[in-house]
Amino acid sequence: MRYNVEEPKETTKNAKEESAVEDEVEQTEKDSTYVYNDAIRMCQILKDALYNPDSLQIHKVYHIEQYGTDYYLDYSAMNQMGGYTRGEYYAQFENSTIYYMVDEENSQYQVAYDIISGKFEELPYEKLDVDLIAVHLN
Repeated sequence: MRYNVEEPKETTKNAKEESAVEDEVEQTEKDSTYVYNDAIRMCQILKDALYNPDSLQIHKVYHIEQYGTDYYLDYSAMNQMGGYTRGEYYAQFENSTIYYMVDEENSQYQVAYDIISGKFEELPYEKLDVDLIAVHLN
């Protein structure tokens, strides 16, 4: 008589470590999706408010982990006189809903600018791919 016996699966430290790494990668991908979705939404709001929406040029977008989900945007666009103006915006999201957007006259903007300028090295930020953002704008 022959019995079909399965070999016990190895539950070694390596298998647990691999599982933890896979979970971390999956969470990072989810976080990245939320970050890019919020950045796209912020840029779309700005684009819709411009005199000539098709003239929007996004130079830099940063995600700043300051008080939650904060973004800094460096852009240029055509003004009513036909010239290009460069500007910067700061936006903060709560639960993927835009909380507010301000320009460089606001103190929150200044804090964000100081972070990406390296004044506060302990606060993490990441530069986002502007081409990936621009492709998703209407």
